[in-house]
Amino acid sequence: ECDVDSKVKPLLGWLSDLGLTDLEVRKAVVRCPMIVDVSLEKISKPVPLWLKNLGMNDSQVNKVIVKSPSLLMCTLAGNLKLKVQWLKDLGFDDTQVVKIITTFPHIICSYKLEENMKPRVQWLKDLGMDDSQAAETIAKFPQLLGYSLEENLKPKVSALRKYNFTNSQIVIALVGCPELLGLSSKRLEHRFGVLESSGLLMNYSVGTFMKLTDAQFSARFEQ
Repeated sequence: ECDVDSKVKPLLGWLSDLGLTDLEVRKAVVRCPMIVDVSLEKISKPVPLWLKNLGMNDSQVNKVIVKSPSLLMCTLAGNLKLKVQWLKDLGFDDTQVVKIITTFPHIICSYKLEENMKPRVQWLKDLGMDDSQAAETIAKFPQLLGYSLEENLKPKVSALRKYNFTNSQIVIALVGCPELLGLSSKRLEHRFGVLESSGLLMNYSVGTFMKLTDAQFSARFEQ
């Protein structure tokens, strides 16, 4: 049971002192309720300053904390700094790293470097991507670093091969529209099937038809 006076109030006060509004504080607590059961002494207080040193402004720091408050329970030296350095080693500069973390902070606090991130990048390279293509794909869709290889990523590529995509075409498709890896297999198969049956599949870039809503796709290709 949370100790309101010794844990909750000091933590909420500290978050407010960082510049979070009352609404942002509530959102952070809703997204990560366990944070209120952690004493302020165990919170990683250097994290906000570290985010600023990466190049974030106050607004970006607050946005990241609200999106992923569990970041405040991560260690810097053995966790966050290692992941940021890994992103830089992939070829991202400071501005790109800030953009990725601001857009999807889970990449540095929820994903494991050895179990999630590195194997997914190696998988992209095994498909035929070079370093710059892998980096571009991750920049556009960092969520893929947390997707299951066996249950999500590999089946999506198998679906592309089913429709006679060559390895180079698969690379072009994923670099151009990595979001397709986040779509359901059913949706992907349906759209590819419709276009193949009408002889249009190779007439469009994957992004042209995969980014359409169902209504837009139907109006354009199923009439």
